[in-house]
Amino acid sequence: MRDSITALVAGLAALTPGALGDMCKGDKCTPVYKDAHAPVESRVADLLSRMSIEEKTSQLIQGDLRNWFDVENFTFNQTGLEFNMQNRGSQFYVGVPIPWNELSRGIKYGQDYLVHNTTLGIPAFVQSEGIHGFLIPNATIFNSPIALACSFNPALVRKMGEVIAQESRALGVNQIFGPVVDLARELRFGRVEETYGEDGYL
Repeated sequence: MRDSITALVAGLAALTPGALGDMCKGDKCTPVYKDAHAPVESRVADLLSRMSIEEKTSQLIQGDLRNWFDVENFTFNQTGLEFNMQNRGSQFYVGVPIPWNELSRGIKYGQDYLVHNTTLGIPAFVQSEGIHGFLIPNATIFNSPIALACSFNPALVRKMGEVIAQESRALGVNQIFGPVVDLARELRFGRVEETYGEDGYL
């Protein structure tokens, strides 16, 4: 597995910026990766060929709204925005209980910067919580996940998910963290909650 990852990283690093060129019609040229009609494989290869190692690394790290937007007084921080998007540009977390209009404004700052002020113009995944309702004041709140499981009603749970999706998308959130299996024996699992017993962590 490690050899495969090493080979993949080496292959990506070997690609030179813009190796596949642009799609041009008349005097207007569009990078292949932005051409919705080009094959997915071509778009991916073109995008990777244009990215530096730093840009590829940034696409693996989660940022946070609070890096550029003060959630206490709702002021904007340009330096924090530039730092976040340069180093953590793939996704940013917005799971803070602040007024809807302020959350939407903070998200717009981030997405606008990525699309209009970075070399590649790749928008981010905007992430928040949706364990039993979208994490925002006055959103629809549902039962906790254990109660949902006890209902044995997947269709009802799906309807709940649709409501959470509708409320989150309205504010620009396009990725929700939902109920997960809590694998307490695997501490590398991202959302594990450690339980401490007489013999240590379980």
